[in-house]
Amino acid sequence: MKITLTDKPIIASTKKDGTPLISKKGKPYKMCLFKCNEYKDRWVSGFYRDEMESWNGGDEIEVDIEEKNGYLNFSMPDKYVSRKEFDEFKQKVEQFMSVGDQGYGEPPTLDIDGNPEF
Repeated sequence: MKITLTDKPIIASTKKDGTPLISKKGKPYKMCLFKCNEYKDRWVSGFYRDEMESWNGGDEIEVDIEEKNGYLNFSMPDKYVSRKEFDEFKQKVEQFMSVGDQGYGEPPTLDIDGNPEF
């Protein structure tokens, strides 16, 4: 769904109490929170990606939004892969192709959502 941001999103790496955001696997992560015209005064949150740094109020962006337990959560559409992720994946494929199948490991793969696995 295409939405229009009302302000620049907030990028957070800590909870309200100041403790770091840590995944179930024990890795730190960042969240992106924003308000948009379509949901008025409600906050929408999701996992951070580098491209979100360039988002500003008034920008139209394509996201998937769903409501869970009273919260609005967003995710990037499945077809979306960031430029940085694409470049890293491309570099790994080129490295693999340059040495061929000579026991240098498995070629890079995409996860179930089509995102590069590293």
